[in-house]
Amino acid sequence: MSQKEINRNRRDLSRKTGLHYFLEGFSIMMQPGLKRFVFLPIVVNIFILGVYGFNG
Repeated sequence: MSQKEINRNRRDLSRKTGLHYFLEGFSIMMQPGLKRFVFLPIVVNIFILGVYGFNG
């Protein structure tokens, strides 16, 4: 890799913001193979916290 390519890659990385990485992670999370590993724990947590909150 040449020095010119390295400098270009550094510039591209410096332009990405936190919002960019958040949206990129959200799009990765929505892939078919990963949905069950994301939504199942969320549903289980909501259920457990709901039961705990209801029973005090």
